[in-house]
Amino acid sequence: MEQPTLIDLPAGVLLERFGAGNATPGSGCAAALMALLSASLISAVAKMTIEKGKTPESRERAELMVKNIQGRIIPRLKELFEEDARIFEEVISARKRRDDPALISEKRKNTSEASDLLKKATDVLFEIVDLAFQIMADGVSIWSIGFRPAMGDAGAGISAALATVTTCLLVANVNLRSSRALWSRDAKVKCEEVHRRMGDAQDQVFSLIRQSNDETAESLRLPLPA
Repeated sequence: MEQPTLIDLPAGVLLERFGAGNATPGSGCAAALMALLSASLISAVAKMTIEKGKTPESRERAELMVKNIQGRIIPRLKELFEEDARIFEEVISARKRRDDPALISEKRKNTSEASDLLKKATDVLFEIVDLAFQIMADGVSIWSIGFRPAMGDAGAGISAALATVTTCLLVANVNLRSSRALWSRDAKVKCEEVHRRMGDAQDQVFSLIRQSNDETAESLRLPLPA
């Protein structure tokens, strides 16, 4: 009988797996899961906008958004969730072989293998980051054109996308601290670029919060309907 994938486990069981204290599922899977939650929330708001949007343009933009998220982003994030778990299990195995005194004659080979696998795990994080930024852009877009009563879901989706980026950046830097390989230099440059983009994204989110606060304050100044 085929074993179920991690992402297809019931939510309660999956959370127990995260809290079990094992290497996987770990931080990379957590980042992919946050991105999946973000994508699902933004897609939900877009679907409501297709049904109840005020203008044909907003409905058309929402349709394109749903098609991209459901057809491309969510399937790829599910693959990355599983890929991160698989690769990091291989990283742990390679590190155990590297540190095994009985395998000292193969230490160089096992060290190289562990480094190569760590690079793959870090590359997974960078791909999750790229998808999270795309989701966040859709979230900011749907915030301005979407079905207004659903903006709470949009806000949650935008916040989850930003949390995804933050998580990936922190984890990538942890990976780099344990590596002396040449690839880590290029990865460090990528981390710095992600950090810059994350700052711009944070500014956007704070701007939305200020806008929301101003709109709320204005509505509270209006007289209540009779």
